[in-house]
Amino acid sequence: MLGLPEEELHASVEAMGSAYPELGAHWEEEWANNLLQAAMERLKREVDPKHYQIFFLRDIKGWKGRRVATWLGVSITSVYTVRHRIRKLLKKIVVELESSPETAIRFHEKE
Repeated sequence: MLGLPEEELHASVEAMGSAYPELGAHWEEEWANNLLQAAMERLKREVDPKHYQIFFLRDIKGWKGRRVATWLGVSITSVYTVRHRIRKLLKKIVVELESSPETAIRFHEKE
């Protein structure tokens, strides 16, 4: 990438983060945002579109469960069951992406 061995590159990045704490915090925030975005895109591809819509309206948009149920024509029980399953899957995806940053990088390169 920059002609440096990976260990030296990581050490350089860590040193910059230490010298400029606000820069390190910014990088951490950007990494977290990109990780969540990649996880959400993968989630969207892996689940039933209606299930994603339930999760999106309830957890991302903040709609009440009853409103989601009425809007989508499903039971309130379905809203909370789907929401629980989707959240569990999203956490799993985030863990997978965190443990394999190359996967996240490849994902963003395809966009």
